[in-house]
Amino acid sequence: DVACGPGFLTRQFASVAREVVGIDVTNKFLAMATAAAKQDGLSNLSFQHGDVNELPFEAASFDIVCCRAAFHHFPQPQRVLSEMARVLKPGGTLAIADLIVSEDTAKADYHNKMEVLVDPSHARALPLSAFQTLLANAGLKVLRISESQLTNNMEDWIAHGAPTESVAEEIRALVRAAISNDLTDLNVRVEDGKIRLTHKLALLVAVKNV
Repeated sequence: DVACGPGFLTRQFASVAREVVGIDVTNKFLAMATAAAKQDGLSNLSFQHGDVNELPFEAASFDIVCCRAAFHHFPQPQRVLSEMARVLKPGGTLAIADLIVSEDTAKADYHNKMEVLVDPSHARALPLSAFQTLLANAGLKVLRISESQLTNNMEDWIAHGAPTESVAEEIRALVRAAISNDLTDLNVRVEDGKIRLTHKLALLVAVKNV
């Protein structure tokens, strides 16, 4: 589980796999993940500190390699994906779940500008076509793509990144500007007196060519 964070997905895999490894660069998340696994009584998983750009594993080490809700934090997504493919066994499965942006470059840029203001650790969210290209470049064949949506009200979405009030107001201005004009492909609208926006998510499952 690449960029495993607090280990939500890692622990899910532990219920069905023989052995699971989560890796992340943030010690705080690793401590949370280790504590949660201990509380759940899971003994078939471990968490390691490491750089996703240079995974500390031998080639062809894993049957499944996954990454959830993290690719938009990677400045070099192709490098990370190449590392994921390297440690995956031939015929193994690779899965990525992440936020996606519009195929329209201007809308994608506007969307990413807002995301960076909400959370400065955001690098760039990608359109679905870019993920398909990344996978092909890494020698992987896409087996399945599924899309979903996540709706938040504006204030809750802003709060999760805890920006300063001045930055929060800048974000609000950008969001309000997108209500009458489709600037983001986030379906920004007013419902029940609140501004709401809907993010698009994608799950891509691929196989490493034998």
